[in-house]
Amino acid sequence: MPPHVTPESPHPAHPLHRSYKSISEMLTDDLRQTILSGGLEEGEYLRQRSLARRYGVSEVVVREALRLLEAEGLVETERRKGARVSRLSTAEVKELWELRIQLEKLLTHHAVPAFQPEDLARAKELIQAMGQERDPVAWLALNREFHDRLYRPSGRLPILRFANNMTDTIFPDTAIER
Repeated sequence: MPPHVTPESPHPAHPLHRSYKSISEMLTDDLRQTILSGGLEEGEYLRQRSLARRYGVSEVVVREALRLLEAEGLVETERRKGARVSRLSTAEVKELWELRIQLEKLLTHHAVPAFQPEDLARAKELIQAMGQERDPVAWLALNREFHDRLYRPSGRLPILRFANNMTDTIFPDTAIER
Protein backbone atom coordinates (compact mmCIF):
# COMPACT_ATOMS: atom_id res chain seq x y z
CA MET A 1 0.00 0.00 0.00
CA PRO A 2 1.46 3.45 -0.89
CA PRO A 3 2.70 5.39 2.14
CA HIS A 4 0.20 8.25 1.70
CA VAL A 5 -2.77 5.87 1.79
CA THR A 6 -3.62 4.56 5.22
CA PRO A 7 -5.79 1.55 5.92
CA GLU A 8 -8.29 3.89 7.58
CA SER A 9 -8.89 5.94 4.41
CA PRO A 10 -12.19 5.17 2.71
CA HIS A 11 -11.76 3.36 -0.58
CA PRO A 12 -7.94 3.74 -0.65
CA ALA A 13 -7.72 2.12 -4.09
CA HIS A 14 -9.92 4.77 -5.72
CA PRO A 15 -7.85 7.30 -7.74
CA LEU A 16 -9.46 10.18 -5.83
CA HIS A 17 -7.45 9.11 -2.82
CA ARG A 18 -4.01 9.12 -4.51
CA SER A 19 -3.10 12.72 -5.32
CA TYR A 20 -1.84 15.98 -3.89
CA LYS A 21 -5.02 17.81 -4.91
CA SER A 22 -7.86 18.09 -2.43
CA ILE A 23 -10.55 15.43 -2.67
CA SER A 24 -13.09 18.02 -3.87
CA GLU A 25 -10.69 19.22 -6.60
CA MET A 26 -10.11 15.67 -7.80
CA LEU A 27 -13.84 14.94 -7.74
CA THR A 28 -14.47 18.18 -9.65
CA ASP A 29 -11.89 17.16 -12.27
CA ASP A 30 -13.39 13.69 -12.62
CA LEU A 31 -16.97 14.95 -12.87
CA ARG A 32 -15.90 17.63 -15.37
CA GLN A 33 -14.25 15.02 -17.58
CA THR A 34 -17.28 12.72 -17.28
CA ILE A 35 -19.62 15.54 -18.30
CA LEU A 36 -17.42 16.75 -21.14
CA SER A 37 -16.87 13.26 -22.52
CA GLY A 38 -20.63 12.65 -22.62
CA GLY A 39 -20.69 10.24 -19.68
CA LEU A 40 -23.40 12.44 -18.17
CA GLU A 41 -26.05 13.84 -20.48
CA GLU A 42 -27.27 17.44 -20.65
CA GLY A 43 -30.11 17.86 -18.17
CA GLU A 44 -29.19 14.73 -16.19
CA TYR A 45 -29.61 15.19 -12.43
CA LEU A 46 -26.58 14.66 -10.21
CA ARG A 47 -27.70 13.15 -6.90
CA GLN A 48 -25.33 14.00 -4.06
CA ARG A 49 -25.85 10.82 -2.08
CA SER A 50 -25.35 8.64 -5.14
CA LEU A 51 -22.18 10.49 -6.17
CA ALA A 52 -20.84 10.32 -2.60
CA ARG A 53 -21.29 6.53 -2.55
CA ARG A 54 -19.89 6.08 -6.06
CA TYR A 55 -16.70 8.01 -5.26
CA GLY A 56 -16.38 7.02 -1.61
CA VAL A 57 -16.47 10.62 -0.35
CA SER A 58 -18.75 12.66 1.88
CA GLU A 59 -21.73 14.60 0.59
CA VAL A 60 -19.94 17.79 1.69
CA VAL A 61 -17.16 17.01 -0.81
CA VAL A 62 -19.76 16.35 -3.52
CA ARG A 63 -21.53 19.66 -2.75
CA GLU A 64 -18.23 21.54 -3.07
CA ALA A 65 -17.44 19.85 -6.40
CA LEU A 66 -20.92 20.65 -7.73
CA ARG A 67 -20.53 24.27 -6.58
CA LEU A 68 -17.24 24.55 -8.51
CA LEU A 69 -18.80 22.97 -11.60
CA GLU A 70 -21.73 25.38 -11.31
CA ALA A 71 -19.26 28.30 -11.29
CA GLU A 72 -17.80 26.90 -14.53
CA GLY A 73 -21.25 26.65 -16.07
CA LEU A 74 -21.21 22.86 -16.40
CA VAL A 75 -23.82 22.30 -13.69
CA GLU A 76 -26.92 24.25 -12.73
CA THR A 77 -28.76 24.00 -9.44
CA GLU A 78 -32.53 24.17 -9.15
CA ARG A 79 -34.19 24.79 -5.84
CA ARG A 80 -35.67 21.59 -4.38
CA LYS A 81 -34.56 19.60 -7.44
CA GLY A 82 -30.81 19.57 -7.03
CA ALA A 83 -27.97 19.87 -9.49
CA ARG A 84 -28.06 18.82 -13.10
CA VAL A 85 -25.77 18.96 -16.11
CA SER A 86 -26.20 22.34 -17.82
CA ARG A 87 -27.60 22.96 -21.25
CA LEU A 88 -25.92 25.85 -23.04
CA SER A 89 -27.98 28.09 -25.28
CA THR A 90 -26.57 29.50 -28.51
CA ALA A 91 -26.26 32.91 -26.85
CA GLU A 92 -24.30 31.39 -23.93
CA VAL A 93 -21.95 29.57 -26.29
CA LYS A 94 -21.35 32.85 -28.17
CA GLU A 95 -20.69 34.69 -24.91
CA LEU A 96 -18.24 32.04 -23.70
CA TRP A 97 -16.48 32.04 -27.07
CA GLU A 98 -16.09 35.85 -26.89
CA LEU A 99 -14.59 35.49 -23.42
CA ARG A 100 -12.21 32.78 -24.65
CA ILE A 101 -10.99 35.16 -27.38
CA GLN A 102 -10.32 37.88 -24.80
CA LEU A 103 -8.40 35.42 -22.62
CA GLU A 104 -6.32 34.37 -25.64
CA LYS A 105 -5.46 38.03 -26.31
CA LEU A 106 -4.35 38.44 -22.69
CA LEU A 107 -2.29 35.23 -22.77
CA THR A 108 -0.66 36.26 -26.05
CA HIS A 109 0.16 39.73 -24.70
CA HIS A 110 2.07 38.17 -21.80
CA ALA A 111 3.55 35.25 -23.77
CA VAL A 112 5.16 37.05 -26.72
CA PRO A 113 7.89 38.80 -24.69
CA ALA A 114 8.79 35.47 -23.07
CA PHE A 115 8.89 33.34 -26.25
CA GLN A 116 12.01 31.25 -26.69
CA PRO A 117 13.25 29.97 -30.06
CA GLU A 118 12.30 26.40 -29.07
CA ASP A 119 8.70 27.52 -28.37
CA LEU A 120 8.33 28.91 -31.87
CA ALA A 121 10.12 25.95 -33.48
CA ARG A 122 7.76 23.50 -31.73
CA ALA A 123 4.72 25.62 -32.68
CA LYS A 124 5.80 25.45 -36.34
CA GLU A 125 6.23 21.66 -36.09
CA LEU A 126 2.75 21.37 -34.61
CA ILE A 127 1.21 23.46 -37.41
CA GLN A 128 2.80 21.15 -39.97
CA ALA A 129 1.66 18.05 -38.11
CA MET A 130 -1.92 19.42 -37.88
CA GLY A 131 -1.89 20.03 -41.63
CA GLN A 132 -1.07 16.37 -42.25
CA GLU A 133 -3.17 14.78 -39.51
CA ARG A 134 -6.36 13.03 -40.66
CA ASP A 135 -7.50 11.58 -37.35
CA PRO A 136 -9.76 14.18 -35.65
CA VAL A 137 -8.87 13.12 -32.10
CA ALA A 138 -5.14 13.28 -32.85
CA TRP A 139 -5.64 16.65 -34.60
CA LEU A 140 -7.43 18.02 -31.50
CA ALA A 141 -4.55 16.88 -29.28
CA LEU A 142 -2.06 18.62 -31.59
CA ASN A 143 -4.21 21.75 -31.65
CA ARG A 144 -4.35 21.85 -27.86
CA GLU A 145 -0.58 21.35 -27.64
CA PHE A 146 -0.06 24.13 -30.21
CA HIS A 147 -2.12 26.62 -28.22
CA ASP A 148 -0.55 25.47 -24.97
CA ARG A 149 2.90 26.03 -26.50
CA LEU A 150 1.92 29.55 -27.54
CA TYR A 151 0.33 30.58 -24.24
CA ARG A 152 2.43 28.76 -21.61
CA PRO A 153 5.33 31.29 -21.78
CA SER A 154 2.85 33.89 -20.47
CA GLY A 155 3.31 32.40 -17.02
CA ARG A 156 -0.47 32.80 -16.53
CA LEU A 157 -1.23 29.12 -16.00
CA PRO A 158 -4.48 29.61 -14.04
CA ILE A 159 -5.83 31.71 -16.93
CA LEU A 160 -4.68 29.06 -19.43
CA ARG A 161 -6.42 26.30 -17.44
CA PHE A 162 -9.56 28.42 -17.19
CA ALA A 163 -9.51 29.08 -20.96
CA ASN A 164 -9.07 25.37 -21.69
CA ASN A 165 -11.92 24.44 -19.35
CA MET A 166 -14.06 27.06 -21.05
CA THR A 167 -13.29 25.61 -24.48
CA ASP A 168 -14.22 22.16 -23.17
CA THR A 169 -17.50 23.61 -21.90
CA ILE A 170 -18.31 25.21 -25.25
CA PHE A 171 -17.26 22.21 -27.33
CA PRO A 172 -17.49 19.12 -25.12
CA ASP A 173 -16.77 16.83 -28.05
CA THR A 174 -13.27 18.36 -28.25
CA ALA A 175 -12.44 17.69 -24.61
CA ILE A 176 -9.45 15.42 -24.37
CA GLU A 177 -7.49 14.05 -21.45
CA ARG A 178 -4.81 16.45 -20.27
